[in-house]
Amino acid sequence: MALEPQALIHLPTERSPIARFPASFFSIGLGTSSFSIMWQVAHQLWAVPKGIAVASVVLAMCIWTALLTLYALKLWLAPLAVRAELADPVQSCFPGLVGVGMMLTAVSVLPFDATVATILICIGGVLAIGFGFWHSQRIWKHAIALSDATPALYLPVAAASFVLSIGLSAFGQFEWAQLALGAGLFSWLTIDSVLFRRLYFGEPLGHHIRPTLGVQLAPPAVCSLAYVNSSATSGDLRP
Repeated sequence: MALEPQALIHLPTERSPIARFPASFFSIGLGTSSFSIMWQVAHQLWAVPKGIAVASVVLAMCIWTALLTLYALKLWLAPLAVRAELADPVQSCFPGLVGVGMMLTAVSVLPFDATVATILICIGGVLAIGFGFWHSQRIWKHAIALSDATPALYLPVAAASFVLSIGLSAFGQFEWAQLALGAGLFSWLTIDSVLFRRLYFGEPLGHHIRPTLGVQLAPPAVCSLAYVNSSATSGDLRP
């Protein structure tokens, strides 16, 4: 049973405004959480005001709260739109960012509240791993057209594994972090071969999914960061 290609343009199956809230908006919170971690590193390296780092963490948590609330409302008020999103070969990759975002937020919160950070890393890790398994079995059970292979495929397993590795390293669990790093690395290399085949020999990316090319730039950087952290060579640069 093949998934219908380019189903992205048919996502809003209900008329309420909340039905048009896409899971890809979670990338906003992802960037904000990463930004807050970088401010903490800047505080350690160059003694930038600590208040900026604290404010960026608060901002990231507020944005994640808003995004999760909106998506929960979508799940409640527009369940058909959520089902259509999960059936789409491109948009179905983005709900996994919920767990990824929680793990990044845990790393940013860790210097201020270890208990909250531990809760976030546990919940985020379970969500990310669970979604990765669900998305993987979905690919194994159904044929996906080559035209539906986009860099968004990195998100459910590769990106989640790298961020989980970074999070576990921040909590001092280096052996588990290396396991997560390995899972992300093999997933990244596997998906890379499919994506390059599509980009070289498949039809051009449609204008509505072309922005996903930006995702393809992330795995090398995130993998390198995960390796540095999991090998305990980052010293005081770990948040």
